[in-house]
Amino acid sequence: MQIYYSRFAAYSTTGASKPMKAETYNAHAGLNRGCDVMLESLTILKEQGVVTADYVQQQLEILEEIRAGMNALIHNKMQTRERDDEDHFGKMRETTARRLRGEQTVEGLPPKGDSQRL
Repeated sequence: MQIYYSRFAAYSTTGASKPMKAETYNAHAGLNRGCDVMLESLTILKEQGVVTADYVQQQLEILEEIRAGMNALIHNKMQTRERDDEDHFGKMRETTARRLRGEQTVEGLPPKGDSQRL
């Protein structure tokens, strides 16, 4: 496992084909924080007379357009994953509930209350 550090957070790679959910959301938040830092820095440079207000406005528009595009793409992908997880864990929960009510057996064992118990 490798750990990557940025100014805001540490990211690790586990070698799995699908990163852990918290890592994915943290990376997404890091992208947005990075955009915020860029905009804050441009504002400071404008206040110090290094860049003009028009330049800052142009860069803000470009950056916000890029950020919105990234967020939309990431959100759509994560929404699909979250729905898949919801379906998967919902099925697991239902299976466990049926088993606990005795409606479904664990493979190889009779249902609860069955007279043929071992």
